[in-house]
Formats: sequence, structure tokens, C-alpha cells
Amino acid sequence: MIKARTWKNAAEEFPIGFRLTSPDLEDGETIVNCVCTVSPSGLDITESEVINGPEVSQFIKSGVAGVSYEILFTITTSTDKIWTPIFKVEVK
Repeated sequence: MIKARTWKNAAEEFPIGFRLTSPDLEDGETIVNCVCTVSPSGLDITESEVINGPEVSQFIKSGVAGVSYEILFTITTSTDKIWTPIFKVEVK
């Protein structure tokens, strides 16, 4: 499911991400892992995913003008829940 979208120029580099809130995260539950995958290829992820409390982010750069990319965030919580939001990025 696409949860967020943005557009960028091919030369731009910036973070994208999600914030999990109640009821997605229960009291005391934390994010323990996040893995990002890009489809189709051509948009680069430049650093490791960052977990900061209930937030996850990933830096993106490059891409081909006119192409829409989907970045799948596979987020695992301390109670073994798995969330898979998609961030859609269109390169202008």
C-alpha cells in the first residue's frame, strides 16, 4: 500500500520515511529493524536506514527523469510485527 509520495529532480538527495504511531505501535513497542528496497532500479539509496524512536528514514538520490520509483520499507517491531509501507517517488 502506498502511504506517501513525493517528487524530486535527479540531482537532489534527501531523506524520506515514515513515523509509526498508535495503533501501529503499542505502548512500549519499538522499531528494531528496517530494510528498504527500490523498484525499478535507478534510484539510489545512499546510507543505511535510520531508526529514531517511532520514525524510520532513508536517504535517496539520482533517478531517471520521467520514472516513478517505489521504495518498500520493511519495518519490524519488538513484538515481531512487520509493516510494509511504500513511498512513491517521481523523478522530474
